[in-house]
Amino acid sequence: MDFSFRVPGPNSLVCPSEILPLTDNKNSLKAKINSLAPIGNTYIPQGVVWGARTLSTIEPYSEAKSESQMASLKGRRFMVLMTDGVNFASPLVPSSPLHTGTDYDKSNSWLTEACENAKDDDITIFTISFGTSVNTETQALLRDCASEPEGYFQAATNSKFKDSFSSIAGLILSPYLSK
Repeated sequence: MDFSFRVPGPNSLVCPSEILPLTDNKNSLKAKINSLAPIGNTYIPQGVVWGARTLSTIEPYSEAKSESQMASLKGRRFMVLMTDGVNFASPLVPSSPLHTGTDYDKSNSWLTEACENAKDDDITIFTISFGTSVNTETQALLRDCASEPEGYFQAATNSKFKDSFSSIAGLILSPYLSK
């Protein structure tokens, strides 16, 4: 998986929060989730690109299992992409680290490209729009980004949001018999 050429985006000087590398430490995960806060405008393509990077063995994130390890374990990679906003922000110019532009068409095109690239790299994507601020165009983009039609969830309430994760867990976990 080579994500180095994919979708321009902000650098560490403008990112509000550092990504937590893959971990099975529940306390670290909870602490990270609790530390998150929305800031600025919504730029969904970057979420897809960085999500895919954390699921790869490419630096700066190398915690994921290699392709051969995944094959031997019959493992799969999953990404849950969620947003409470319209895919709004875009770079001012293609090489700008600042996403203060409002080129909806470019941002939407990059979202489609990022989703296709991640799916081409065998990442199964689930998407959730939550709250009531996600417009129908962004909902359609999220529906198309999901690997399967049943992988898109619209969650207008907290209850529906929680239900979305239960449904995703049900789609991922399929019981099997072993000796």
